[in-house]
Amino acid sequence: MGEGLTRLAPRATMEILKECSEALIGRDPLETELIWDDLYSLMLNRGHNRGFMLEAIAAIDIALWDIRGKALGLPLFKCLGGSAAPIPCYASSLRIKKPEVTAQEAKELVASGFRGIKLKVGRGRNRLLEDIDSVNAVREAVGPSIRIMVDANCGFSLGQAVRFGRELDRLDITWFEEPLQPENLMDYKILRSKIDTPIAAGETWFTRYDFRDALLAGAFDIAQPDVARSGGITETKKIADLTSAFHVEFAPHTGQSSIVCLTAALHLAASVPSTSYYEFIAVDWSKTSQNPLRTQIGNINFESFRSDSLVTPPTEPGLGVEIDWDKVKHYSLAPD
Repeated sequence: MGEGLTRLAPRATMEILKECSEALIGRDPLETELIWDDLYSLMLNRGHNRGFMLEAIAAIDIALWDIRGKALGLPLFKCLGGSAAPIPCYASSLRIKKPEVTAQEAKELVASGFRGIKLKVGRGRNRLLEDIDSVNAVREAVGPSIRIMVDANCGFSLGQAVRFGRELDRLDITWFEEPLQPENLMDYKILRSKIDTPIAAGETWFTRYDFRDALLAGAFDIAQPDVARSGGITETKKIADLTSAFHVEFAPHTGQSSIVCLTAALHLAASVPSTSYYEFIAVDWSKTSQNPLRTQIGNINFESFRSDSLVTPPTEPGLGVEIDWDKVKHYSLAPD
């Protein structure tokens, strides 16, 4: 099983997967390095080295690693040289709401065992004070011992991010995530020089080459690649190794994906020595609209991997996840 991150136009990814699969017929699935390089090279000379192409490659690559684990009878983290030692996790992510509502939801997450919480900000140019009020309200509600992460999803200009970041400095925030647009590496460097709160970034970057450029620019402190976007296990492991050479923490992005992506990221996190936190999706778009791809299509309840503020990967061979295809068909938009 594999998953490619596709928030929009999933049929585009599906068509790329169909085309790429032709290049795999007759290949040894354990040749993950060679297969990855061949897939990446398919359209490289035509400029397709990011986007849907890399997300499709990610789906194939994760599936190949699942095959490897099942063939060897080992969980994926063992194939990658990791262990089942518990990993700190944080609750992600409190949506943009009124400050008092966000604060109450934060208290509920702490009561359920989490010791770290992430909330969304970035309402727009004229609503910076509301974002500041939300972070203040959450800090006051949960106290000084709970870690708070703040995620702007590329929503600020440099000036806004500097002003907002200085407020975060006062509140002892663990990191300021994706404050600026992803291609704006020079402004990231300037922002990092003007605030003390660590900068986290990477879910909108794709390959080791993107992370190389960002590292050389001095743009961030915490690396957040998404295994279902950054070319799968093979490439994301290279990203983790590269960032460790710069003494940058590894905290993989997950988001509202399926249990396949979430589990793949967990196995990878368990094999990377520089992993600081795992992003545990604890909040859906609303309390009445859960993500069924996380909660219903797998044979395992993802919540079972968590104990309070720690998470451990499954120990069954491969990803350790089996799919209920009747449930997939129920939610599918694709034809039979």
